[in-house]
Amino acid sequence: MNRIAAHFMLSMLDVSDDLDKLNAWMLGGTGASATLLLSNADSSSSVLSPSVAVTLLSILSISALFGIGAKINAVKIKSAKKVMSYAYEYFENHTEEEVLEILRSIKLALPWWTHGQIERDSSKGAQDSLYGPKLALRRLEYQKKFIGIQAGILVVAIFVSAALIARA
Repeated sequence: MNRIAAHFMLSMLDVSDDLDKLNAWMLGGTGASATLLLSNADSSSSVLSPSVAVTLLSILSISALFGIGAKINAVKIKSAKKVMSYAYEYFENHTEEEVLEILRSIKLALPWWTHGQIERDSSKGAQDSLYGPKLALRRLEYQKKFIGIQAGILVVAIFVSAALIARA
């Protein structure tokens, strides 16, 4: 039953790819807006004071930071889904001892500073067989929150820009 639940939970991660595409478009728009603002700073100085331009750049920078946070979570989700899919597939065709031996080999191939996290995750995974999928779903929630905040900040930037243009 846990295997079915794990596969179901992993399938819920498919939405992450669509969210990542939306995030990429918003990051592109943020970068393009910042570039336009900077490249037209001299000609727009009659409309925008330097403090307003700095404020808009700050808003766009904060939006970009949340976009980067969402991007990092997307990468973690994609890699976790791939690793867990391989692990479940391998686990179906091999004994537990064979799987543990492969995991030990993988751990030895990774840098020493990752070993502590691997041990902690292995311990939690031994206690809860759905630990990996739950962790990936938590990262999906973070990705959604980052993208929501990013979108909200972009809307604020649009309204601030529109208000400044209307005022000029």
